[in-house]
Amino acid sequence: MNKPYHMVVTGSGFAGALLAAASARMGLKTLLLEKSAHPRFAIGESTSPLANLLLEEIATRYGLPDLLPLCSYGTWMNRLPHLMRGLKRGFTFYAHATGEKHSASRTSQLLVAASPADVVADTHWMRADIDSFFVQQAQQAGAEYRDHCTTTSLHRKNGRWHLQGERNGAPWQEEAQLVVDAGGARGLLASRLNLPCGSLQGFPQTVGVYNHFEGVEFCAEMAQMPGLPPYPPDSAAVHHLFEGGWIWMLRFDNGVVSAGASLQERLAVQLGGCADPARLWYNLLQRFPSVGQLFRNAVSLRPFGCLPNMAWQCSLPAGDGFALLPSAAACIDPLFSTGIPLALLGVQRLLALLEAEGPQADLSGYAEAVRQETEWTAAYVAACHAALGRFEFFEPLSRFYFAAASFSEICRRLPNAPRVNRFLAADVPSFARPMQHCLRVLPERMQTQGGAALFDSETAAAIEPLNIAGLACPNKQNWYEVDMRDLVRNAEKLGRTQRQMHEELAAAPWAQIPGCSL
Repeated sequence: MNKPYHMVVTGSGFAGALLAAASARMGLKTLLLEKSAHPRFAIGESTSPLANLLLEEIATRYGLPDLLPLCSYGTWMNRLPHLMRGLKRGFTFYAHATGEKHSASRTSQLLVAASPADVVADTHWMRADIDSFFVQQAQQAGAEYRDHCTTTSLHRKNGRWHLQGERNGAPWQEEAQLVVDAGGARGLLASRLNLPCGSLQGFPQTVGVYNHFEGVEFCAEMAQMPGLPPYPPDSAAVHHLFEGGWIWMLRFDNGVVSAGASLQERLAVQLGGCADPARLWYNLLQRFPSVGQLFRNAVSLRPFGCLPNMAWQCSLPAGDGFALLPSAAACIDPLFSTGIPLALLGVQRLLALLEAEGPQADLSGYAEAVRQETEWTAAYVAACHAALGRFEFFEPLSRFYFAAASFSEICRRLPNAPRVNRFLAADVPSFARPMQHCLRVLPERMQTQGGAALFDSETAAAIEPLNIAGLACPNKQNWYEVDMRDLVRNAEKLGRTQRQMHEELAAAPWAQIPGCSL
């Protein structure tokens, strides 16, 4: 028997590989296991400013410089052009009604910029390329990697995990102090340890259907509007919203589009269900003429995937000598691209514990953070699902995500700024409590005459403590560009005077971009 590993990571997507790479850089003996092999197809491709800042922080702290180009579109194109990616300048939303063409009206769309220019923009990750690259980085950092591994036995004895399995027909066995599940939903630890897993409380049962396509037309031609939008609408995570669900579209530079839908179970059943996911998808497109038009010449590149009961949670994300990354502890919904930043927050927290206490660290705080962020995010996305067919309520609800995201992102960029440690600002009482109130009263407002106007004013007031991006401004008419003047006007919320903020922005490299005018 070889010397026991400090940590075994099961699942070699980007999060598991990143954890393995950083732990190996710390000097921990690390084994990364994969049940299949790379390159392999995966969804969950859209980043955000927070995701890229987290990746930058982790790569910098743990000596992984080859990952830094992935943190913005410009550096990626310059230094890693062979890895496929897509340009993401923001979040685009279009509202649809069954059987009707999309109304080219600002009241039925929402464009929120996440970056002022392509060079500093976020990205969509072609996961087959990116996950492979992360595994290469883990190996270069000193982690051992084995693919085609199945784990048939897992038990704990005398403070160590004993793992057994098969690889290409040959048995293997290892020991480790810590086991981390970085796989997807209902992974190794949840099944082998019989962890308590079930539906997310208060979240609708949802079905996911997805594929990659070529030949998808551009949304900008679907909803042309007078005026110049804050970014090209297709250079974004595009969301088509309707009662009972929504469709996503992520465009890559090679012309491939990742597209899929999150459908509430009743609608999914009406459209045919998961027995024939291709039929489900094309029945869905027939309901919404403007979206169907985009796919009229599209060709699917692989068999359709379908996820029944997509939303779920494991209520014990860590315990004595084991941990689940957020991607293995829960699946919520891809609305607002929450998956990658939540996963990276989990990686960062585990690495901090390993750095401070080693593989025998107390993981109770980690478990509580994952559980709270899962439930907080799920409660918010559930409210958004309830409003998918009522854009006059969805748009005000979206403000909570964009207020919390923009505030936490800028705080990570500015020295000595307030720190937001939990996703969606769950740890900021002046924001979290008003948000909870708005989520609680939403059903009543949706049934009340004049409820939309009241809800609009309530959400505008609720986000005010963190609103540094000019959200809820009527003059912007649902089109939000990155405007550094909003930061200057809201400098006090970041612990600065307006003059101090102006001077900091004038000297900050990340603010020296055309379009970031003061």
